[in-house]
Amino acid sequence: MKKLAVSILISVLSHSVTAQLIVDTININKLDIEYIRLTGCDIFNGFSRQSAQASVWIDFGQGNDQRTNKEFLKPDQQTRFSSTVAALNYCYKNGWEVVQYESGPNSACHTFLLRRRNPSTK
Repeated sequence: MKKLAVSILISVLSHSVTAQLIVDTININKLDIEYIRLTGCDIFNGFSRQSAQASVWIDFGQGNDQRTNKEFLKPDQQTRFSSTVAALNYCYKNGWEVVQYESGPNSACHTFLLRRRNPSTK
């Protein structure tokens, strides 16, 4: 019975914990902001999707100078996302949704405006 209670407690706690959205050491989920801009440039190495990566930057009001801002990396591994869509999925799991999309002159780079989702929305 004790093992069952511990298992249930761990399950409940794991669902209430959300990952962090860290940009240059700042957890933007804790900031009082409604919108962020995600810019992603997919990098293809030859014809293999296995080796593809994406350079991703997030602007949350600090300015989006890609020459000086640090890339948005996977927090658990500090590595690049495999694609811009992988970064968008990560943001969605952390409470953000896409509200606008723009494509630049370079078809490998895309910009997305994201809004903080209502907590009741899954």
